Amino acid sequence: MTDWIYRHRIVSTLFALVALFLVVYATLRVFGVVTEVTGPVAAAYGSLLGFPAVAVGLYRWRREKDGQEGQRNG
Repeated sequence: MTDWIYRHRIVSTLFALVALFLVVYATLRVFGVVTEVTGPVAAAYGSLLGFPAVAVGLYRWRREKDGQEGQRNG
């Protein structure tokens, strides 16, 4: 599975873009009307904030793997 993600770099890039879009959209929706923030809304928003961390992890993993491939080929 990880080799597939590495070969198809667009997947991790699109995941990062979608994650950032979702966080920005949710932030605007949640803090647009603060009086409507309930417990479930806060929980869903908190769990959504984990997506950028996963996207950064994928990015760092891919960069590290690119460095290893470059050392092998160079």
